[in-house]
Formats: sequence, C-alpha cells, structure tokens
Amino acid sequence: MTADAVRLARSPRHLAHILVGVALVLISVSLSAYVPVLALFAVAVGGYLAALATAEGARVAQLTPALDALLPRSARHSRAARLVVPTISMVIVGAILGALLGVRAGGSGMFALLGIAGAPTWAAAVVRAAYREEKQLSGEMIPTPMGAFPTDAFSVFATGIDVAALLLMPIWIAILLSTPSWPLVVVQVACSGLATVWVIQSANRR
Repeated sequence: MTADAVRLARSPRHLAHILVGVALVLISVSLSAYVPVLALFAVAVGGYLAALATAEGARVAQLTPALDALLPRSARHSRAARLVVPTISMVIVGAILGALLGVRAGGSGMFALLGIAGAPTWAAAVVRAAYREEKQLSGEMIPTPMGAFPTDAFSVFATGIDVAALLLMPIWIAILLSTPSWPLVVVQVACSGLATVWVIQSANRR
C-alpha cells in the first residue's frame, strides 16, 4: 500500500492524468450552456482516466505476480490492499468532480457526497482492469476501416469499464436529471460495497 502511494506521488505522468481528468469536467461545466449528457461523458471519461492513474501498483503486481506472492497474505487480501490507494485518491477526485458539477447544476454538497460515495467503485473498476487475465485474441475477425480485430477483444477492453458503467449508475442518473439526492447517495454506497466485494472475490478465481 505504501509502495503504491509512493509510486503515484513520484509519477508526474500519472498526476498529470488526474489533472486532465478534472480538467475535462471543468471544461464541460464551464460552457455557456450546461448540457447534462456532455457533463456525464466528461465525468465518465475524466473520472476513469484519473482512476486509472491511481492503479499503477495493481498493474505492476499483475505484470510481476511475485510481488503479491512474496507477501504473507492471501490473494484476496492482496487485492484489497491494491484498492486502498485508488480509493483514497478517488475520494478526493470524486469530491472535486462533484463540487464542480454542483456549482453549475446545483446541489454542490450532494454531488460531492455522490462523488465520495462512488470512489470505491472507481477504484474497483481500475483494479479489476489491472488484474484482467491475458487472453489470446483468437475469436472471429471483424473488418473495420482501421483493420480487422477479433470479436473477443471487446470483452478484454470492457473489463473494468463494466464495473464503472453499471455500479456508478446513481451518479449517472443524478447528472442526467441534475437532481442529486440522499437516496441516490445511499444506493451509490451500496453499489460501491458491491463493486469492492466483486473485485476482491475475483482474486479467488485466478
């Protein structure tokens, strides 16, 4: 956990990614006309970009399994430890993103609470993406203007994004309706708990 925090703090590239993610949301709410769909897109892309920057420790552990294997703890405990730095980081980032949304859409305090409540889900999404299993892409090829790619490439790409898309739904609803509320905060807390359990339990299936 400490190593993950040091790795993030000493990486200008990852810190820049976090700033870019925040900037995307800032730009979307600074336009003359507030467009909820655009704000949702900015939060989704900016939030995921920022969250990815915090999960370098998990990505390194996936590439070098011995890092986790050398520690006297189970795979689930190792996975839980990798969630700590992304979660703490996204609590801060989520509060900032929520406050930015709230200043423009109204209810800045409630949006900030939603952002904080969603932090564990962002963390779970990027840690899940970091630990995704390497697959040999051997499915049926689909021709595109940029070249052919296997159909199973989508499932690899979607790993992690699926958690964010599904379990940040209360935040997406609040942004689209511009009406954050306590029930949505409570549901988001529950979704974050589910996301955390999902990612930790998946360590047993590796």
